[in-house]
Formats: sequence, C-alpha cells, structure tokens
Amino acid sequence: MSALLAVMAGGFAPDDEPDAFTFTDVTGQTPSTAITSNSITVAGINVASAITVSGGTYSINGGGFTSSPGTVSKDDTVRVQVTTGSSFGTGYSATTTIGGVSDTFTATTATQSDQLTGSVTYTGHTSLSPNPALWPHIASGYSVIYDNNNSTFLGIGATLGSAFHWVRFQMASPKKCQSLKVRWYSGTGRILNFYFQGSNDGSSWTTLGSNTAGGYSAGVDYTITTSNHTPYSYYRLQWNLNSASGYDVGVTEFEMMGY
Repeated sequence: MSALLAVMAGGFAPDDEPDAFTFTDVTGQTPSTAITSNSITVAGINVASAITVSGGTYSINGGGFTSSPGTVSKDDTVRVQVTTGSSFGTGYSATTTIGGVSDTFTATTATQSDQLTGSVTYTGHTSLSPNPALWPHIASGYSVIYDNNNSTFLGIGATLGSAFHWVRFQMASPKKCQSLKVRWYSGTGRILNFYFQGSNDGSSWTTLGSNTAGGYSAGVDYTITTSNHTPYSYYRLQWNLNSASGYDVGVTEFEMMGY
C-alpha cells in the first residue's frame, strides 16, 4: 500500500528521518580520556530509525556505550563518547548518523602554557641569599627565574646544614602540570638529583617525576616530563646535594607546562 493510500485509510506515512540534532563541541579537555557529549532527544520520526557512529561510541537512554549499528525510536535520548589522544590542543571527533541525518561531536584537548607567571607565589626551603662575595651579581626576587634571561638568577641554599632543598610554587588556582624545566646557574658536581612534586595542602607531596642522571651543568636545560592530569594547588622542585653541609646553588630559569 502506498504512503498516500495508508494515510487515506487512516494509517500514517512512515518517517525515519529525524529532525536535525546537535552535539555541542567541547574544549579544554584532558588528553587520553573518554569525553561524553550532551544528550539529544530524537524527534521527527514515527518509526524506528537506524543509528551508526564512526570515531567513537553512542549510548541510548543512558545505556552502555557501543559502536555497533542499532535503532532508535521517537523521544529516545542519545549521547556520544569520544576518547581523546595524548596530544594537547588537538580535536578528536565522532560522527553519529540517525536515519540519514548526521552531526559530529568534537572534544579538543587543552593547550598547555607555562604556569609560572607573576600570579604564582614562591617559597624557598632555604636561604635565598648565598654569600654575596661568591655571587656578587645575584638578582633579587623570584621573577628572575621566569624572565627568560640567562644572566639573572636566584641563589638558593648557601652552605646550610641540609642535603636537600626546594622551591615551592603556589598556584592561583589548581593546575594540571606535566613538565618542569630547570636551568641551573651553577650545580656541576653539587646536585645529585632533583624531583618534580605536586600537593594540594603544601605539606604532603606526590612525586610526579625525577631526574637522577647527575652530572648537571650550568646553563643547560633539564626537563622532567610526566603524564600527570591531577590538578594541584602547589608544585615544587626539590633537589638533593652531594654534601649534607650544603652548597651554594643557583637557578636561572624555570618553566612548568600545564593547563
């Protein structure tokens, strides 16, 4: 029976093409994470309609996510899920098609930037004023460790009775940081190793990564890279020295990448 005869006979014309729908794109997402879209409601159909997805998975009415073809009915709700990759500042997409109508959901990962700016509060474990007779050109203030100037530096740890020292960074708001780059002004033969750590109370620390290669040289960049995606309010660089009596140690630049 034709669609027209079906309507004339009191039936209805089958319609499996839904109204247009939109999955709202999102940005600033965590890498290597499953990201779920907003929920859309299927409208404009009066018979079951085929649903497929490419690049991700979908869920009907709050059920489990699947990538297999299926069917939806009028007033069903649909969500889409896409898993981001490990890259920052990159979009990851899944396209869902219902009855010939499609929309693409894109989750874009966050863009990293250097989190050590003027809004960060710095605290040193030890004296910040090594012997001026040894370092007559030492600069004052923490800003010298993110001014991109190799001729300015911060002196830390002047012959104090401890084999380890640290500089703590208090963020204006919790940040997810993956790497710390440090350029020592001095340290050859003095520094055994150093650690990148995070904390949310400023006292209990989680070690995110370390550099234990030794043999560090002045003016060379050393980077600790991690897969951290936990937001911390505090980060710190801790280093161990060859001597428990301490050494003069200088840092000329820090860079901490995160979002």
